[in-house]
Amino acid sequence: MTAKNVERDVAISELANHLERDLMPCPAGRTALLTWIEKKLAHIALNPVPTAADATWLIESAYIQWAAAQPKG
Repeated sequence: MTAKNVERDVAISELANHLERDLMPCPAGRTALLTWIEKKLAHIALNPVPTAADATWLIESAYIQWAAAQPKG
């Protein structure tokens, strides 16, 4: 694993921690959440937003909707 991959994994893990701590626990489990975050970040990379704050708002809003729709895992 390269240093860049490690850094990316740490950032994704920290984002997952933030979402679960500050918004709501993920009922689908940690693995599903990490996969969802990776897909969401890939989507944002293809469709850039103006600022990091906009990206954060998009991820948080989408997470609340996604998590609420997940069965408990």
